[in-house]
Amino acid sequence: MSKVFVSGGAGYIALHCIAGLIKKGFTVKTSLRDMKRQSEVLNSISKVVDCNDKIEFCELDLLKDEGWDDAVNGCDYVLHVASPVLFGTPKNPDTLIKPAVEGIQRCLKAAVKHKVKRFVMTSSFAAIGSGTNKIEFNDNDWTDLDNEINAYNISKTKAEKFLWDYINNLETSDKIEVCAINPVVVIGPSLSDDMGTSNLAIRKLLDGSLPFLPKFGIDLVDVRDVADMHIEAMLNKNASGKRFLLSSHTMWYSKVADILRRNGFSKAPKYVVPNILIRIFALFDKEAELALDRLGKKYIVHSENAYNILNWKPRNIEDSIVFGTDKYNGIYSYDLNGNILGFSESGSMNNIDLRSINNKTYIFATDSSTNTINLWVYGDTELNRSSKAGKFSLRNDPDFSSDTNFLAYGACAGISEDFGLIVFVTEAKGPRVQLWSFKDEKLNLLQTFNNSNAYESEGCVYDDENNIFFISEENKRGVIRSYSFSTGLVFGNEIIIDDRNGNIVGDPEGLAILKTSDSKGYLIASSQGNSTFNVYNRQQPHKYITSFKIDGNKKIDAVSDTDGIEIVNLYLNNDFQDGIMVVQDGMNTGEKTIPKENFKYISLTDVKALLPY
Repeated sequence: MSKVFVSGGAGYIALHCIAGLIKKGFTVKTSLRDMKRQSEVLNSISKVVDCNDKIEFCELDLLKDEGWDDAVNGCDYVLHVASPVLFGTPKNPDTLIKPAVEGIQRCLKAAVKHKVKRFVMTSSFAAIGSGTNKIEFNDNDWTDLDNEINAYNISKTKAEKFLWDYINNLETSDKIEVCAINPVVVIGPSLSDDMGTSNLAIRKLLDGSLPFLPKFGIDLVDVRDVADMHIEAMLNKNASGKRFLLSSHTMWYSKVADILRRNGFSKAPKYVVPNILIRIFALFDKEAELALDRLGKKYIVHSENAYNILNWKPRNIEDSIVFGTDKYNGIYSYDLNGNILGFSESGSMNNIDLRSINNKTYIFATDSSTNTINLWVYGDTELNRSSKAGKFSLRNDPDFSSDTNFLAYGACAGISEDFGLIVFVTEAKGPRVQLWSFKDEKLNLLQTFNNSNAYESEGCVYDDENNIFFISEENKRGVIRSYSFSTGLVFGNEIIIDDRNGNIVGDPEGLAILKTSDSKGYLIASSQGNSTFNVYNRQQPHKYITSFKIDGNKKIDAVSDTDGIEIVNLYLNNDFQDGIMVVQDGMNTGEKTIPKENFKYISLTDVKALLPY
C-alpha cells in the first residue's frame, strides 16, 4: 500500500486531501506544528471517511530542520500543503515570506533525497496574477516581483519559484517529478474550524467585519475540487513539470455577498462603494490596500492544464435544477442543458416558486385541483447530489399543504425581514390574494386582500429587498400593479404600472425581476398578445422603458405567447455568466421548432445588452 506525506495536516485544504487519499486506499503520514491536534485531525477526517490506522503523525516546523528527513522517508509521494497562517497584513513581511520559502526548501530537499515518485506543491493564484495590469491569466503567467505587491503574494511566488529553480538546476539523475497547484480563492465546506487563509475574503462577508463592498471580481474554486486535483496531479503521468491554475468561475464580489444574504447570512454587506473611497480608506487600512490592484477588474482565468491534462470537472453553481409545472399533471425538473431530470405526479400544479435559506430550499406550488398551497423542503446537499447524478423528482406528496378556500391560481415566494419565508397565492376568476408564511414547521395564513377588484390575477413576483409585491391582472383589463408591503400587513401605495391602454397587448402574464444591485434593476413582464417582454424600472413609479422579443438563435427557437417567466441574477456556467431568464413558450413556433419543448433558456448577458444601463 502506497504512503503519502502531507505537510500541514490540520489545514483547510490538507484535511480534504488526506480524506481523499484515504478514500483511494492510500495511507498518510502528516505533519502538525503541535501534536496535541492529533485528535482534532482524526475527528475531522472521520466525518467523511474511516481513518482508523490510516494516518501517522509527526511534528514539524517550517522554520526548523529537525524531522523533515524522517517525515518523508518511506513515503512514495509528497503533497506539500503547509503554509504560514496569518490573517491580515503583517508588520514584518518576513513573517509570511520566510516560513513559506524555507518550508518548501526543507520539504523538497527531503523528497529529492528519498526519491519520491511525485512532489505536488500547493501554490496559489497569488504566484500568477499579481504585480501586473493584466486581467487575463493562464497556467504560464507569473506574478511580477519587481512591482509593489503584498507579503502574501510575495511569499507564494518566491516559494513556488524555489520549487522550479531547484529542480531545474539538479543533475538529471537527481531530479524527481514535481508539479504545482495554483488555486484562486478556495471556498467550500471545512472539515474543522479552519477555513483557510484564502477564505478570508468570504469570512469578512459572513461575520459583518466588512461594512461595504469594493467593486472587484473574485475568482472561486471549491476546496473539494482543489483536493481532488492534488491527488490527480500526484498520479497522472502527464502532470509532471506542470502548473495547474484552478478556477471554476468568476463573479463580482457584490454577487458573492448577494448569494450569502439569500442563504441566510444577513451580515453580508449590501452596498458597493466608489473606487475612490476604497483608495482613501486604504491610506489608513493595510487590508484595504490589498484590494487596490483589483478595483474595477474582473479577471479572466483559464484553467487549461487542469481541463486538458487532469480532465478536471469542477463543482460549481451550474449544478442547478429548473422546476416547471405541467398544470394538468405535475412538476418537471430540468438541468441547465434542458434535459429532463425527473417528473413528479403531484397533481394539477399551476404555479411554482422557491427561495433558499440556511442551506435549505423551499419550493411552493399551487394545486388547482385541490385548491391548496403546497411546500417541499430540501437540503442543498440532496439537491446538489441529485443534480450531479442527472436525476431528481419532487416527492409526489408535499411536506406541507394548506387549503386556500378559494380557486388557487398563482404563487410567488419571498423573504421578508418581519415575517421570514412568505408566499403569495392568487385567486382564479377573482380578486383575492392570500399571504402565507412558513414558520414553526407550518404554513400560516397572515392576510387576505383584494387586488383592486381585479377579475383574475395570476402572474406575480415579490421584491425581497424593496418589499414590493407586483401582480398582473388578466382577461378584462390587463393591468400590472405594485403594492408596498409593510410590517402592519397593509398593502398600500397601489401603483398602476401599465395596462392595455399603454404598452400591454393581450394578457400581462409572467413577471420577474432583473437586478442590477440590491435595490435597483428592472421588472420584466410578458405581454402575451404580441409575444414581447416589457421592461419597467424596478423602483417606483416603475416607468416603462422598452420592449424586446426573443426571435431565436442557434440554440433556441423563437418564443411566443408566453405565460410564465423567471430570472436568476447569478453566475451559473459559461453559457449563463450573468444569469438566466427561463421563458415559457406557449405556441412553440419558429424556424427551429423543438418538439415538445415549452421552456426556453435565455442568457441574461443577451437580455442586458438590450437594456439601458
